Amino acid sequence: MTLRISFIGDMALGGGYEDLARQDKQRSLAASIEPLLAGSDLAIGNLEGPLTNHESEGPSWRFCLHGNPVYAAVLASAGIHAVTLANNHAMDHGWQGLCETQKVLNAAGIKHVGAGQDLMEARKPLQLAVNGVRVGILAYCDVPTRSPLYAGIDQPGVAPLRREFLFKDIATAKQGCDILILCMHWGQEDVREPAPKHRRLAREMIRAGANIVVGHHPHVLQGTERVGGGGIAYSLGNFTFSDQDWHGTNRSGETFSMPYRLSEANRRSAVWKILMDSHGVIIQENLVPVFLGADLLPVVDSRPERQADFDRNNDALAMRAYTLAWSMRMIGSRLRVNLQQVRGEQGFGKRLLRVRLRHIRSLWQLLAREWEQFRGTE
Repeated sequence: MTLRISFIGDMALGGGYEDLARQDKQRSLAASIEPLLAGSDLAIGNLEGPLTNHESEGPSWRFCLHGNPVYAAVLASAGIHAVTLANNHAMDHGWQGLCETQKVLNAAGIKHVGAGQDLMEARKPLQLAVNGVRVGILAYCDVPTRSPLYAGIDQPGVAPLRREFLFKDIATAKQGCDILILCMHWGQEDVREPAPKHRRLAREMIRAGANIVVGHHPHVLQGTERVGGGGIAYSLGNFTFSDQDWHGTNRSGETFSMPYRLSEANRRSAVWKILMDSHGVIIQENLVPVFLGADLLPVVDSRPERQADFDRNNDALAMRAYTLAWSMRMIGSRLRVNLQQVRGEQGFGKRLLRVRLRHIRSLWQLLAREWEQFRGTE
């Protein structure tokens, strides 16, 4: 008995996807996705943002995501069977928004994992029977935030990544399944190499019994590797995402407008296809290159240089001074993001950039974190 599993990256359905829904053209998305998942016994992705009509409950200075609830049926008709909700945008519209998301997913027949009314429910594995094979899925988020996000003993939210119960969950879930999949929302945005601490943790999860570890959140592709019989994909990039204009108020009460525009790298993703036997042994795997065009529809990317992208990402994992190289690239990436945020706070083109004390403090904290990464602390 074998199982064909397809993994896809971040799926956010706001911005231009809202326009498609208003024009009743959302089914074009399903027509685009369906060929990419053809032949899959199980297709899994990360739903980056709730499908809800509830108002945003995020702070006015935070970029919030959501999508039209009609997209639940669209994703189902496209061939997506399960999604993880354990991400940093799941609670952008509060628990009510996440509850509505779960309801529309249930109605569409899409299973979900990684969120709940309390910590116990959020940590609960999704258990599926596919082709007679028992599949277990766990999902966790590891993104710092000041907004209400993570589930607690009596608090709704998403499953936080914490070592004290991660390996207990793996051991428990493994007893009830033949194949165990872990979906991890982690890493640094726009950095094409996984954080050293996450590489170490992924290996530990494989040794603890996971067969597959798949990551999301960086919004760019990262490498894949085989470790101890298990497969790891650190980030699969953006599968569906859109340019958006972000309007808000900063902590000083000043209004700002900041455009979010996808780069070329943000538009490159992949479908990670794996053929496994009923014991969780990987028989075959391959990455199908995908490109997200201006029409917001993901399609196979036939450009020959895309294979070079995959090779470069995997070669980066083999660097001898990996931690040092990652830290330097990480710092450069975050400096660019911080500069964009400062410009957004002060208004584009309105006045010269003013570097404030909090910007210097933020940079110092960034450098301190990366020094800890270089030293090998977690």
